[in-house]
Amino acid sequence: MKVSDRILATMLSMLVSVVSLAQTTDSLRLHRVEKHYNIFFPINSFKIEGNFQNNSSTIETIRQDILNTLANGKTISSESDSILILSTASPDGSFEFNRNLARRRALSTSRLLQELLPEFNPSNFKVEYLEENWDGLRQILNTDPDFPDRDEMLKIIDSSLSADDKERLLRRCREGWSHLVRNHIYALRSSSIILTVLGRRDEF
Repeated sequence: MKVSDRILATMLSMLVSVVSLAQTTDSLRLHRVEKHYNIFFPINSFKIEGNFQNNSSTIETIRQDILNTLANGKTISSESDSILILSTASPDGSFEFNRNLARRRALSTSRLLQELLPEFNPSNFKVEYLEENWDGLRQILNTDPDFPDRDEMLKIIDSSLSADDKERLLRRCREGWSHLVRNHIYALRSSSIILTVLGRRDEF
C-alpha cells in the first residue's frame, strides 16, 4: 500500500471510530472536537527548534489546549481521542534522503508530543510521513497566479517522471525555483498535527 493510501486509510478509520462513539454519547452532548497545528523544520533537519517559524508558540498552544480540556473535566480516552502526525520533506534533495528525513521528523514530533502530553498513551498516536510533499507544492503554485514559471512547474509536477527528475527540471525554472526557496519551501518541511478529542465544542 502506498504511503498516501495508508494515510487516507488511517484518517478514515479514526473518523469512523470517533463518529460512532459520538453517536452513542449524543445524550451527553459530546461532539468530535478537532484542532490542527503545524511544526516546521529547517532544511535537512529533523530537530524541532522552538525559535524556527514560531514553533514555540505552536507547542505552547497545543499544551494549553489539552490543559484547558482537562480542566473542564474531560478525560483522555484511548478509544475516542487521538493525535495524528503527518510529517513531510520538501522536493529538494534525493528521494531516498527525503524518505528518511520525513520519517525522522515524524518520530521527533511524536516523542515531543508524548513528553508534552503524558495524558495520551502511545496507542493514541498515529504517525505517518510523506517522502516529498508534492501536493503541498502544487497547492502553493495554484494559489499564486503570479508565481514565476508557474505553468511550467505545474506541468513538471503533474508529469509521470521520477521525483528526482522532477526536481532536476524544476531547478531549471530559475525564477520560479528561487521564488519558491525564498518564500514558500519551508512550509513543505513540516509535521502537521491533528488533535481529536470527544468533548464539548467549547473546550478549545
